[in-house]
Amino acid sequence: MRKPWKTILLTTAAIMMITAGCGQPAQTAPPSNPTQGGSPSTSQPPNDPNNTGENNSENEPAENNEDTIDPNEASDKVTETVTLYFTDTDLMNNYSVEREVSAESAEDLPKAALEAWMAGPDHEGLGNLVPPGVVVEYVKGEGGIAEVSFSSELKNANLGSSGEMFLLEQIALIMKQFGYDSTQILIEGEIEESLLGHVTTSEPISPPPADEIQPME
Repeated sequence: MRKPWKTILLTTAAIMMITAGCGQPAQTAPPSNPTQGGSPSTSQPPNDPNNTGENNSENEPAENNEDTIDPNEASDKVTETVTLYFTDTDLMNNYSVEREVSAESAEDLPKAALEAWMAGPDHEGLGNLVPPGVVVEYVKGEGGIAEVSFSSELKNANLGSSGEMFLLEQIALIMKQFGYDSTQILIEGEIEESLLGHVTTSEPISPPPADEIQPME
């Protein structure tokens, strides 16, 4: 008779253990660590101290596509207003006009002035006595006398005696403002007895007084 009761007691104890186990709540698995295994759903970039959150190209200065100008290039130039001389179209008188010329240095201004003179006047009432193709080879001076050497094309000027005199006076007047009392005119570095056959050019030419030359209005 003891065995059935013993069996019943064991059976009852087993049922109670099963019941107690079913009544406990299920344990939730701990959240996964994003730093251990697997990739997190969202990621943040590393903290860059140079990254301001804006496009860095916007902070960079725009590239200058224009030609870079050397600030010394303009300052090296010497600019001065000089007086040039031209005849009227009827070859009656010389007239003076002012013009601004530029040169690499102050020593080059006389040559620059002569080149501006050879380019001719801007005034329609004045004429140019210099034939095409003439080049000022060099300008130098000593003791108040200038030496100006022209290329041989200057001898192609089709002028009479008065025209030749006006031409020579114009050269001497231009050089006078640079401190030369007279000017020796040369052709390719050589003294010519006469430039066009009317006026002697073997000696330096002295200009007339500049204040006697009427300015062209």
